[in-house]
Amino acid sequence: VGSYEGTTTVTFRMKHLLSRVGFKLQTVGSGTSVTISEVSLHGKFVNNGTVNLSNGTAITPKSGTLDAEDYTTSYSLLAAGETFTIASDPSATDGTPIFASGKSEADRYMMIMPGTVADNDQAVDEVIGNTPYIQVTYQLGEGTPQTKKLPLVDGDANWNFAAGTAYEFIFKVSISAIEFTGEVVDWDEDINGDTFVNEDDYID
Repeated sequence: VGSYEGTTTVTFRMKHLLSRVGFKLQTVGSGTSVTISEVSLHGKFVNNGTVNLSNGTAITPKSGTLDAEDYTTSYSLLAAGETFTIASDPSATDGTPIFASGKSEADRYMMIMPGTVADNDQAVDEVIGNTPYIQVTYQLGEGTPQTKKLPLVDGDANWNFAAGTAYEFIFKVSISAIEFTGEVVDWDEDINGDTFVNEDDYID
């Protein structure tokens, strides 16, 4: 058996396989605090797929006939008992990142399988129906906690999470209502410290 000794350079490019989901809180009005005790996604999220390293694609979610074990039906940003509280500040027009008190802001993201969220098996209520949704529980000052369900849709279609893409959902809270918007944002993560983001070259 022969052997080779020497220096070989191998370059490969790392790409993000999953979808990154973050949340922000924007307040309307001032004079009270806002506490978030739940942010959760509900629907049918495919939880497995195939990675093909030869063709440069990220990940292909499983398709065809899917069983119950092929889905995750909810994702929660905050664990039981965790909360996030800020003083209302209408000047913070870009919103404030939501993450559990006592944790680092770096821990504020959900990492989920890409793909279009399928409908719930059963209707949630007359407004949501079977549509996937975001559930938020919030409290203004010392008031009674309120829980709202917001459809997880983009126009007339269920939300599609793309691989290697970052999403930011912004909740706007006022005295009378809560609403949200979703947008695609830069995935500004430099994995290997080379000042480049999103796709990092590693040399071994």
